Amino acid sequence: MKVVAVSTLSVMGDVQHNLSETRQWIEKSQREGADVVFFPELILTGYVKDKQIIDRVLLQKEALFKDLMDISRRVSLAFAIGFPQKLDGRYYIAHFLFDNGCLIGVHRKTHLGPTEKEMYSEGDEINIFSVGSLKIGFQLCYETHFPEISSIQAKQGAHILAMPFASPREKAGDKLERFKRFLPARAYDNSCFVMACNLGMSKYGEGGEARLALIINPKGEVIGQEIDGSSMVTLSLTDIERIQQTKMGYFNYWKRFDLLRSYYE
Repeated sequence: MKVVAVSTLSVMGDVQHNLSETRQWIEKSQREGADVVFFPELILTGYVKDKQIIDRVLLQKEALFKDLMDISRRVSLAFAIGFPQKLDGRYYIAHFLFDNGCLIGVHRKTHLGPTEKEMYSEGDEINIFSVGSLKIGFQLCYETHFPEISSIQAKQGAHILAMPFASPREKAGDKLERFKRFLPARAYDNSCFVMACNLGMSKYGEGGEARLALIINPKGEVIGQEIDGSSMVTLSLTDIERIQQTKMGYFNYWKRFDLLRSYYE
C-alpha cells in the first residue's frame, strides 16, 4: 500500500485557494499510485485561532465538503484533511477522513496547546479508522507529545499513527531534526508506522518556512522525508505482523495496564 504525507502552504482564511492546492496534491498522488494521502492540521483554513475568521469559513463548510466528496468519488485513494468543526456551540480542531465519496471518520483534537484553549474545546475520544485493511490513528500536533495516545491507538489496532502538524516556529530543517528526536519513539515503542506532515502558513500568500513531511517505520527508522513537498512510501503490514510475533520486540503485549492505571487514578 502506497501512502503519502503532504506538506504544503495554506493561506489564512482562504478556503477556496487552499482547496485548489489540496485538489492538485490529491490528483498528483493519484497519478503516482497512492492509496492514502495525509494532509496537515487545518490545511483548508490555515492555522486559525480567530473566531471571526472561523465563523466565516464555517459558512462555506457545506459547499466545501460537497466538493471534497466529489473529489473523493473521482479518485481511487483515501485522504485525510484538516478543518475546524462546530458542535453544540463549541469549536474543535478536527481532521476528516474521506474515502469512496464518503466522510468515514472525524478526529477532534483531544489535547490543545495553551493558546488554542482560548478558542477551541478538547475532543473526548481516541479512536482509529479503517481504510480497507489499513487502520489509522490520528494525533494532531500537540497530541503527539502525549505517548499514552500512541499506546492506546496501537492497542486499538492502528497500523499508522498519522500526525498532522501546524507548527509555525523554526525553519523546516530545524523542525525536522526536532521531530526526529521524539517521533521515532512513538513508532518503535508501539510497532506502528508514523506519518507526519507540517503546514506552511501564510496570511498574504508568501511562502511558509516550516513545510516538511516525515515517514517512520515500526523500528523507528526514517524511511521517507521531504522539505517543501511530499514523501511517499510503500508500506507492508507484514512488517508490523513480524514484530508482533516476536517475544521481545512487541512491547505493548507485555505492558502492565493494571499497574500503570493506578498512577492515573
